[in-house]
Amino acid sequence: MQINDNNLEVLEVGGCPSLTCLISCRGGGLPPTLKNLQIWGCKKLEALLVEKGMEINCPSLEFVWIWGCDRLKYLPDALPNNNNLRNLGLLAVGRCENFESIPEGWFHFATNLTILNITGCKKLKALPVLSHGFQTINYLTSLQTLSMNISEWNNNFKKIGLHSLSSLIKLLIEGPISVAEDEEEDDVTGSSFPIDGKLLPTSLISLSIMKIRNLEKLSSKLFQNLASLEEFYIRGCPRLKSLPVQRLPPLLKRLSISGSRKLTGKCEMGKGKYWPHISKIPKVKVDGDDDDDDDDDDDE
Repeated sequence: MQINDNNLEVLEVGGCPSLTCLISCRGGGLPPTLKNLQIWGCKKLEALLVEKGMEINCPSLEFVWIWGCDRLKYLPDALPNNNNLRNLGLLAVGRCENFESIPEGWFHFATNLTILNITGCKKLKALPVLSHGFQTINYLTSLQTLSMNISEWNNNFKKIGLHSLSSLIKLLIEGPISVAEDEEEDDVTGSSFPIDGKLLPTSLISLSIMKIRNLEKLSSKLFQNLASLEEFYIRGCPRLKSLPVQRLPPLLKRLSISGSRKLTGKCEMGKGKYWPHISKIPKVKVDGDDDDDDDDDDDE
């Protein structure tokens, strides 16, 4: 594919099962005028740019959404200049089973990035911008929503400087994507949520912990600096059996727990050990089954 249109702003590619590469070397790369790039359902797509050394130079790019491209391993390098990708507002990569890396150049000047969503990429072990790029993380001054599904989050969170994300209001942390029942699940997540409250940004309003199957307890300091937290969700953590109810954030308006039978019994209305503490929260939903339905009509 060759794109020579210098006026092109939106490029959408979907449902192309035989496509292996988006841009050839003769195509000259992605057009600098591109604002919106969406790619989905291209099962054989291995790269956006045919040569690994080719770099992306799209100073107008605002929106990148890549989903369901099983063979895609990496994003192309980004030119290290002040204008490149500085307008990027959303970056999402999901359900790409062989995806391994995002070059740091994508984050160097991402001062307008508000949404970062990396989920369902089971071979991605870390995001350099979060695990060791403390200088880089200072550029993410506008980041408001962060969703991550990283296999080895237990090790990575020891290095992440999330407290530096002063604009972050929504954080979703998800364990490794589910495996078949007859497969052995790797114990990479650990048994406790290792983040002290100090390591979470005080601006946080919504926190979700999803599908961490080996999680057994939450740190007693989890909510230490989260005075602004209004929503707390727990989904699909069947071994979780404790909740730091003595330190619940004062502004918490919604608590939703599902798929955690060892915990839901303690939160049962009128009976559970934790009920006197959580009954003051305006909206509480507790379900032992893994139910993602959050309709207000179901709230207790």
